[in-house]
Amino acid sequence: MQFAFTGLGSGNKLFAVRRELKFRPSQRPTTESVFAAAIQKFGEPSVTGKSSTGGIWAAWKFGADGASAEKLESPFGCIGTSDFPVGLDEFTAKKAKQSASMCGIYIDFDVQGDETGLATELNMKMMDQLHLEQDFDADNIDARKRIDAAKANNVGNAAPAPKL
Repeated sequence: MQFAFTGLGSGNKLFAVRRELKFRPSQRPTTESVFAAAIQKFGEPSVTGKSSTGGIWAAWKFGADGASAEKLESPFGCIGTSDFPVGLDEFTAKKAKQSASMCGIYIDFDVQGDETGLATELNMKMMDQLHLEQDFDADNIDARKRIDAAKANNVGNAAPAPKL
């Protein structure tokens, strides 16, 4: 599992999660039961499909907190594995600003299976891009206050200048 959090100024909130699970051969559920568990948790998906190898993929796109998933014609590339955020930085905030309305709160789900219908692995990603721009601003304001306070403290406690 990977987690990404905002900074202290915005409350150190979780905004992204990535989970990869490989099922042990003796503990494999069916791909259909894993998908059913996702539907029970998140509601009807925005878009779904099946792979030729028996896997199931789906995505949920929520435009607001507490809303039902919006219907989509195809999945969006809102969360890439290679660009999974490690925290709220300038790159992630800029990306969120550009795609917040398109992606909102986005869940990407993929359960792989074998020809018998048993699941072999599960990959899920979730990212809340609705509030990241404001959280980034709050984090920067907080960081600036902390830097200014530390600077004022250091300057006040500095040694006198040497005699020249």
